[in-house]
Amino acid sequence: MSSLSLERRPPVRRVRLDAGKRNVLTLDAVEALAEALAPDPGAPVVILSGRPDGFSAGLDNATLAGSSRERDRLLAAMGELLVSALAGPTRIVAVCEGHAVAAGAMLLLVSDVRLGVPGSYKIGFTEPGLGMSLPELPALLARMRLDRRRLH
Repeated sequence: MSSLSLERRPPVRRVRLDAGKRNVLTLDAVEALAEALAPDPGAPVVILSGRPDGFSAGLDNATLAGSSRERDRLLAAMGELLVSALAGPTRIVAVCEGHAVAAGAMLLLVSDVRLGVPGSYKIGFTEPGLGMSLPELPALLARMRLDRRRLH
């Protein structure tokens, strides 16, 4: 199954994450997303969306719990994707139609514009609810992009 679909209609590209029911991001999905968000002078704007039942539940837990080599590759690829999305020339409009957790929430934070569909969805990070510290990159993104009154 393809992890995303891409439609190019200059000056816009429409990228839809479609990696299964929870839209979990594997290494292949992260690499495909990085390629889809790469600079394209003919189509510099990306409309990024997920499935109608959820934007993304984050990185693949099986890979994160597996070998350190695979986990490190996934985390490095996601970090590179986030930094290039935040600092690169591609303008990203994220359309969130459902849950966006962990890496899904980070994708929203690096987007230039975020649009949400009304509903009882969870958007955020799981670590604080488990009594864990938020890793440095998501904490930095949250402080940069969110209204301080919304940080808790």
